[in-house]
Amino acid sequence: MTITHMKFLLFTRDKCSACADTKKKLAFISEQFGPLEIEEHDIGTLDGLALGAFHDVHVAPVVVALRDNLVVWRCDGVVPRSHDILQLIDGGAMVARDSTGIANDCKGSHNPKTGQNPENMEKGQRNRK
Repeated sequence: MTITHMKFLLFTRDKCSACADTKKKLAFISEQFGPLEIEEHDIGTLDGLALGAFHDVHVAPVVVALRDNLVVWRCDGVVPRSHDILQLIDGGAMVARDSTGIANDCKGSHNPKTGQNPENMEKGQRNRK
């Protein structure tokens, strides 16, 4: 596989097991299929929070794929599928996305329009009852 002008932004936070799993997955793919340009940003830091705000990041992990500095794919709140990442780096094939631009399998725990995590909202509501 040939990787051309691709960069992955990985937004993480402390004590996030899905973040650690996503980081390991990207590192494994980079080792097996050629070096990926991966920038990790901790949204618990001021710099990570600022860049995260620019990319509309409200949960972790978030993977944003850039080609020629344009967002071509993102995965919010879950560990992305290896197949989707491999499609992106193999000739630029696109994965299935909905109208928000988020990969169909990557939006289970994040509402991209409100930036809220429905699971946390439900937990909060349960705690109030």
